[in-house]
Amino acid sequence: MTKDSPSPTERKLLSIIHRHISEHGELPTPGQLADDFGEKANYLHNVIKRLEIKKFVEKQGNLISITKKTEKYFSGALKPTRPNNVAPTQIQIVGTVKAGKTTTEELEVELSGNGEFILLPETKLEKNSYALKVTGKSMEHEGIFDGDFVIVEEFDGIDWPKHGDLIVAKYYPLENEKDNPVDDIPESEFMDLTLKIYSEQMNSNKKVYRLGWKKDNQSNPNIIFASRLIPKGRAIGVYRNLRTFKFSS
Repeated sequence: MTKDSPSPTERKLLSIIHRHISEHGELPTPGQLADDFGEKANYLHNVIKRLEIKKFVEKQGNLISITKKTEKYFSGALKPTRPNNVAPTQIQIVGTVKAGKTTTEELEVELSGNGEFILLPETKLEKNSYALKVTGKSMEHEGIFDGDFVIVEEFDGIDWPKHGDLIVAKYYPLENEKDNPVDDIPESEFMDLTLKIYSEQMNSNKKVYRLGWKKDNQSNPNIIFASRLIPKGRAIGVYRNLRTFKFSS
């Protein structure tokens, strides 16, 4: 990431601004962004100011608009790797993802991949997609087992997950935020990729991200509460090789 590139927090705000414009057909005010951004007003204004300096947004009175630089920044992110009507479709395996809590250095997706592919018959893909091998058992409750492959539709930096989406994401634990609150955190300090169901909830009047199972089951010991999130993609399918798969007893 270059000095002029948006930080994870700045990308989040750009996504919220873009979504507001798309859904409402009008430019938002800072007040309209506050609930989705989930931070205090003065911090929101600081992030807007940083994006102004980097020329990703412009203020029109009290309204916020995105610039051509923002459109250009995201324009090359979604490039289908094959014609949509080709069958079978090859999905490259680019790494692994843990179905549970991770550390800052535990897992890393290498987009160069290892040359291995999954073949899916007559599959139409509208966005760039890849496969990750699942490690761990904490998503068996959702029918996803150790050794399965999830097919991930890549987020472009503007996209943001919806409630109930199965996502692949880096996260910053809520307990870390409480111990050491700062304005912005580099991506290198986020926990590495996890595979979880996405939802949001309020904690002490602040929005937090809940990564767990689809049903709100407090008995789940693998729930992750995060203060910050970098969503990398949405899982749109699960592939399992029944010739090699073995259910754990």
